[in-house]
Amino acid sequence: AAVPDRASAARTGIYGKIKLKPEEHLVIRCGDYMDRFGKPEVLWFHVPNERKASPIAWMFLKLLGFRSGIADWILIRPLGPAGAVVVFIEFKAGKNRLTPDQREFRQSCLTRSIPHYECRSLEAFVAIAERMKSRWLAMPADEPLNIFFELSEFVLRADLEIL
Repeated sequence: AAVPDRASAARTGIYGKIKLKPEEHLVIRCGDYMDRFGKPEVLWFHVPNERKASPIAWMFLKLLGFRSGIADWILIRPLGPAGAVVVFIEFKAGKNRLTPDQREFRQSCLTRSIPHYECRSLEAFVAIAERMKSRWLAMPADEPLNIFFELSEFVLRADLEIL
């Protein structure tokens, strides 16, 4: 049988014979959005923190740098000579809330003026993407250095929101 693709899982909430949990479905829908509308220069990926492992495997992962609470997605947009912008997105569905480790990571980001969003719907994700597109997703990668400082001011205002 053919392997299901992200677009069909995003539409149906089913991947093969697996019924997706609401949060998984949300993440896949946002991935489908990025596949269709995301800028090709934006690097984005999922951080698989939800794995199950033995105590020995966990100790080894921690030796390698594993950290609990890291956001579900990381988006990176190069800004040419100005470096890059990194954005963290934590997806939540229903009554799910940030865990203590996730709250600690979020605060660690915000303290450093690094964008971190808690996203609860595709519409909220699109709003984040559209808001950021006007600031950096649509900018050419060779934009001058002053854009970085403008972005920092934007980050300090925008990241206090939970969408």
